Amino acid sequence: RYKGVANSTCGDRGIPRSIWYYDWVTAPEEPSCTAGGFVPMIWGHAGNEQTASWIANTINSFVSSGRKYVLGFNEPDNATQSNITVASAISLWPSFAGNP
Repeated sequence: RYKGVANSTCGDRGIPRSIWYYDWVTAPEEPSCTAGGFVPMIWGHAGNEQTASWIANTINSFVSSGRKYVLGFNEPDNATQSNITVASAISLWPSFAGNP
């Protein structure tokens, strides 16, 4: 019922009548596109995306801008994706609540 898509162009998102999309980033790559609502992702790139304060501050900015949803840590168990240890993911997950 709630169709979402990933890694699709603005024109392609209308084909499956998706109502949301994500693209492994925190901001839409086509901000002027109105086809589906963008859901940001804190992917888990090494560096800032693996620090509690950056995650919390980013979540706070999402909330301030009216975002209701965020995805976190894309495939943390995969070496070609966010590749975060279980311990790191568990320790950082509370940061998704915001308010550092």
